[in-house]
Amino acid sequence: MQLTKSMIRNLATDDKVFMRGMQYYQSGRIVNASYSKLSKRYKITVKGSYNYTVNVDEHDDDSFDYSCNCPSATKEKGACKHVVAALLMLLKRQERMQGILPKNSEEKRAYQVLEYFDNQENMSMTGDVFRIEPLISLPDLLRNDTGKAYVSLKVGNSRMYKVQNIKKFLEDYIRRENI
Repeated sequence: MQLTKSMIRNLATDDKVFMRGMQYYQSGRIVNASYSKLSKRYKITVKGSYNYTVNVDEHDDDSFDYSCNCPSATKEKGACKHVVAALLMLLKRQERMQGILPKNSEEKRAYQVLEYFDNQENMSMTGDVFRIEPLISLPDLLRNDTGKAYVSLKVGNSRMYKVQNIKKFLEDYIRRENI
């Protein structure tokens, strides 16, 4: 089973449900998780108003099915916030197993920068919702402290705009001013 964050977002009922699921995952609402090799099933308990059980069944063709016993799962089409939280936990586990997470301090810093911008889309925002696409260039020279890293940001909703002054952009964003 291969997961991506965009795949999980597409499975969610809507963006609001995806953001709530992300908040559930980040705030540690995964109570318990187990995996059965025999049935190829993850059973994940997510704490909401009550403890809800999310089942994720793997198939031989790398596809999967999911279910949740919460009221929203029966009313709405798509993944509820509990399923989103469970799938994000499985995604993080998958990244660890594939060695995607950083191994040394330089890679960890770069990963933290990417993670920061990746999580910005999930913060509660006022006004229009927009996306941030970071482009970070870390040449091999950087490891010897003789090179430079380059960061470029594009933000927007339907159309992406290049950020000319990243410091001002981040200050305005933190103060929740119009960008």
